[in-house]
Parts: sequence; structure tokens; C-alpha cells
Amino acid sequence: MAKSYYKTIQGVRYDRALLEAAEERIYGQGDGHIFEKDAEEIVELSKDGGRITETELRTLKYISENYHFTPKAAAWFAGKLPDIEQAVDPDQFDQAQPLTQQLPELDQASSPLPEQDLSTVTTPQSEEFTPVEEPIVRIPHLIWGVLLFVAILVGVVLYQGAIKEIETLELKLSAVPSIQELEQQVSDLQSERSALQTIVSELKQKVAETNSDQAQFQKGLRAEQDRLASASSEITNLRSEVQALRGERSALQTIVSELKQKVAERGPVCSPSGTLCVW
Repeated sequence: MAKSYYKTIQGVRYDRALLEAAEERIYGQGDGHIFEKDAEEIVELSKDGGRITETELRTLKYISENYHFTPKAAAWFAGKLPDIEQAVDPDQFDQAQPLTQQLPELDQASSPLPEQDLSTVTTPQSEEFTPVEEPIVRIPHLIWGVLLFVAILVGVVLYQGAIKEIETLELKLSAVPSIQELEQQVSDLQSERSALQTIVSELKQKVAETNSDQAQFQKGLRAEQDRLASASSEITNLRSEVQALRGERSALQTIVSELKQKVAERGPVCSPSGTLCVW
């Protein structure tokens, strides 16, 4: 049987969860007092969606009046009570009217929850119901036969597909060369590699010879270039000498012209015998 959300004490309804939380904290401490931290937790527990109902406010006041608070916890709760009263949700009105308007004065040394009050707890009775039995649906044997035939047909189709895949794999395996053929191919490839290595060695030797010939050719070319430079220098010197000779020839031609002119002015010069004359 489920517990009621409320607990009635002397005809007044209180919040059961808050009362049980207060009792747990009293028994948990072992000294029968509620500390400030416990009071804060109880107040936080009373907030349903950020609001406090009138029943929860009434329960908090009941706990503060009938449970043993430490002085610090009592001072904290007294200062917090106005804020708690303002936080009461005006839309949530308590439908149950208290049977008594004022609570009787309780002895502080007495138990916070008297034994006679526990007997007044009202809990809703759970309704009993009888489950309705559903009729059992039986599948005809024909449907079972059809399902079995479909299962067999699916199995046959899958089996044929598996056989085809196996045949395809066997064909692929038959196309793969044997180990002896692979070894022969490897041997042939090794022979070809050896031949290629020989050719590469010969080519390297020829390249080395070509490099040597090229070095000799470059050496001869440098010698020819040196000879050409020397010949060019000699040609330059010869040209200078030719220019000098041409200058001398011009000077001689000038002298000869002058001499001819002088001779022409003097007339012919004859020998004493008169047989030879020079113009």
C-alpha cells in the first residue's frame, strides 16, 4: 500500500516528506538536534519548482516549533521565515481545512511526533482490478506449412548462390600459376636482371671512357686556344711592323719625289765625255 503524500496530525494536514526529512536528520546526528545545514536542506526540499505551498509552509512552522533546533539554526530559520512566507504560491491553495485552528502547546522535551498522531495517517487505498485474459490466437497448420516452405525455398536459393561463389573461387584458383611456374618466372627474372646489370656496367664503362676522351679533347682545345691567342698576338705585331714599313715607304717615296724634282730643276747631268747623261 503506497504512502500518502500528506500526514495528518491532530486533524491538521502536513507534508510527509518534510517531516520524514526532519526525523532523518535528528536520528542521523544522534543528539536530537537540527543544525543550520539541516534546516537549509529541509527548506530547499520544500520548494516544488521554485515555489512553496501553504501545506509546506505549515509543515516548516510545525518543524520549527516541535523539533529541537540549535540556537544558530533557530536564528537562521527565524530570519528566513519572512522570505519563505513570501515565496508561497498564491495559485496553490490548500483544499483541506484544518480541524483545529490552533495547535496545542507541546512540551519541548516530548517526542516531536507523538505516537497517537501516527495512527491518524490517511493513505489512499489502491484499487484492485482483475486482468482481462486475451484470447489465444492459434495459427492454422496451413500457415505453418507455408512458412516452412518459404524457409526451405530461401535455404535452397542461398545454397545455390553459395555453390556459384565456390565455383567462381575455384576458377580463380585454377587461373593462378603453380609454384614451379612461379619459380621458373622468378629464375627468368633473375637472369634478365643479371643481363641488365651487365649492360649497365658496360654503359658505365663507356660513359667513363667518354668522359676521359672529353677531358683530353678539352685539354687539346685549351692548347689550340692558347696557340690561337699566340698567333693573334703575332699577327698584331706583324700588322704593326707592316704599318711601320708602309710609313717608311711613304717617307722614301716622298724623298724620291723631292730628288726627282731637284734633278728636273738642274737639268741633265752628263759625264765629262758627254756620253752618259742622267736626268
